[in-house]
Amino acid sequence: MKGPTGFVSKHLNRKISNKIVDRLVKTSFTPNQLTFSMLIFCVPLFLLGYSGYFVLCGILIQLISILDGVDGEVARRKNLVSEKGAVYDTVVDHVLDAAAVMALGLALLRHTDLPTEVTLLAVSLTVFLREVAFLTYRISREKKPHLIRDTRDGICLLMMLGSFLAILSPWLLILIFLLINLLRLDNMIFRLVKA
Repeated sequence: MKGPTGFVSKHLNRKISNKIVDRLVKTSFTPNQLTFSMLIFCVPLFLLGYSGYFVLCGILIQLISILDGVDGEVARRKNLVSEKGAVYDTVVDHVLDAAAVMALGLALLRHTDLPTEVTLLAVSLTVFLREVAFLTYRISREKKPHLIRDTRDGICLLMMLGSFLAILSPWLLILIFLLINLLRLDNMIFRLVKA
């Protein structure tokens, strides 16, 4: 039940993750164990955000994106695909996505002069729209994107870019959050109109 592959996943993430999968299929790790092991990344995300390491936080977000497909591919190769595993993967993805946004928000709050309200609004809106976009996608019969597909791997790459740009100006990370939210809104409205 694999969904459509995004550009970033196809041309970057899978080139790396498939090499990891080749090794993991020879182990006794189950796909669900791999899925839940991803939650450990929440700890360094928050520590990096708390310490203001924008670039390292962004690199970790991209690493999480690369590793995201490992559990599903191991499940397919070991013939262990299950609905329960897909649900676990979705839940862990949502937790990690929220943790990534909150870690960058924590870095903005603690290590920049941005108004607190701006940071909290950007973080809250980004986490909220992630969930609403997911629900809209699930209930809509229209699965195609309107202008640009708002894939998880593409969003993670944008967050990594934003974390790098935050070194120049924290407002650039806020603009990346805004871009992510506009992209999600565009696709949500398109899908709701088509529903």
